[in-house]
Parts: sequence; C-alpha cells; structure tokens
Amino acid sequence: ERSIPHEDVTLRGILLNNGFIVPGQIHILQIEIHNPMKVTIKSIRAILKQYRNITDEETDFTIFSTILTEFKPKGFNNSYHQDTYELLIPLEKCQVMTPTSSYKNVRYELHIQCSIHSLFNSHFTLTLPVICTSEHQRTLEIMDELKSLPEI
Repeated sequence: ERSIPHEDVTLRGILLNNGFIVPGQIHILQIEIHNPMKVTIKSIRAILKQYRNITDEETDFTIFSTILTEFKPKGFNNSYHQDTYELLIPLEKCQVMTPTSSYKNVRYELHIQCSIHSLFNSHFTLTLPVICTSEHQRTLEIMDELKSLPEI
C-alpha cells in the first residue's frame, strides 16, 4: 500500500495479496483518489515492469500495460473516487517473468500512472513493489524430457 500526492491530487494504491502475483491469474488493485480541487484526471494506467541487472546495467521490460476504466475518454473530476480493478497478466507474457526468489538481480514493480489536466498537462506515477511467484511455470520432468531425445 502506497500513496503519492501531486499538486492537488493524492493517489493511493493497494495490490491485494501483499503484492504477490502469479502470472495468468487475476489480481485485485484498489485505487483511491482524493481530489479536493476537482482537477480533471484524464487517465490512469497500470503498468507491470520487470527490472534486471545484467553486468551492472539495469534494463527494464514492460510486461503489460492497461488503462483503467472510468477515467477515459471524457476525464474524471470528482473530489473522491475509490474503486477495485481486476488485473490479468496475460499468459503469453509469463515466459519472461522469472520468480523474484530465484534471481537476486530481478525485481518487479506495478506503476500506476495518473495523467491529469493541469497547466502543464502533467502526469505522475505511484510505484508498488511486486513479488512474482513461480506457480505459472510448468515443472520440468527430466525423465520425460530425456525419453524424447533421440538415441546416439
């Protein structure tokens, strides 16, 4: 659970299940917005990113990105909003998702990017740490794999 204030808007996000995610399953994201000045919120986007350190250089990879409903296309300018969203990490994206516990140089973050209509048309990002579990990866049956190899 984290929150971030920006100008006259405070965005709070909670990823249920303590930030543990299993690719291919639905995950619940709670968003709470305090907007006393009724600034127009143009969109809110959820972005799951993987960060890897390879030879002292950090690279990032966007696993998925989706715009949360209710904030598009006309914008949103209520003083308070709270909603729950279901996020599904597509199985085809899971191949790049190594478990957090298996590699010390891999980490995941869920970015909640809020675009607001202001003098500078700005946006800000709330970052939630995520732990990827390995339940989505099939168990390798060594003996079965060896049976499929041609004899030499």
